[in-house]
Amino acid sequence: MTINSRINYHPIEQTYLSIKTRLIIMLFFILCSNGISYAHSLEGHQRDIMEVFGFEWDGRSFPKNAQIKDWIRFISYDMIDDKSFHTKLTQTHRNFPDLSHPTKHRILFHWAYDAEPWNKEFEKIVIEYCDTYDLNVESNLRIFKSELKSEQSRRNSEINRRTETLFGFFSGGTESDWARYFASMAYNVHILGDYTNTCLDGLNDLNDLMGKIIKQMRNIDPQESKTAIKEINIILRNHDPIQIRASKLMDVLKYHCPLLLKKAKGGMLYNRIKNQGFVFKEIEEPSLLERFKRYVKSKVA
Repeated sequence: MTINSRINYHPIEQTYLSIKTRLIIMLFFILCSNGISYAHSLEGHQRDIMEVFGFEWDGRSFPKNAQIKDWIRFISYDMIDDKSFHTKLTQTHRNFPDLSHPTKHRILFHWAYDAEPWNKEFEKIVIEYCDTYDLNVESNLRIFKSELKSEQSRRNSEINRRTETLFGFFSGGTESDWARYFASMAYNVHILGDYTNTCLDGLNDLNDLMGKIIKQMRNIDPQESKTAIKEINIILRNHDPIQIRASKLMDVLKYHCPLLLKKAKGGMLYNRIKNQGFVFKEIEEPSLLERFKRYVKSKVA
């Protein structure tokens, strides 16, 4: 008697296995196509932010836009990913753990632009540090919070100053709000980009992050931002892996924000930026049919 190694499944079982296999393969390709990895490169952040604002990427063809890349590099590298303050903590507080390692550096300054500079991961580290070296927890928590608030305030002030200088905005009034839009969106889009990675420790809560992005979109035009905000809220409510949700949210921002910027306040902000010599990509307003199709797609995704 021969033994047939082929297993004969019931038709219903075959259908289940086929669907399960396809879902696993689809998830794999989605993860790969959305660039989920251990780290998001500086150029990756630059491209994300340039696309969200709708600027042309090529700095050689559009020299003025090269200044935007430098500004993004300053925010992403010097204000968010820079590890000098991590090192300073180890010098100021004896035996404090080094958080500059790639798997730990996001514990600091990867909160949203206008969020409280604190998170549960860092608080846990401070408490463990105090317990290890028999230090007063309450007083040390106050000290660390004070140091982080001071440093975050310094960084935000520097980001605002550079943003106003780059785009020629005045300090105060409406133009100060415009500068805040560019500064906060650049900062927060960087954090959203980090959500497509595998190491998420220290990142600002995704819902809270998107709430702050929505706030800035409403600030420059509450009417023109409505469609994008609807799509954002639909994605936030679904149960995809958080990296997939982040990638979809980034797609929504890249699709809607350039047109939002173009139409906000009757084009006033868009024209102000263009008059400074910066170049935007050609943006066509989608038809009602295209908008409807996109809305339906977001509902079933």
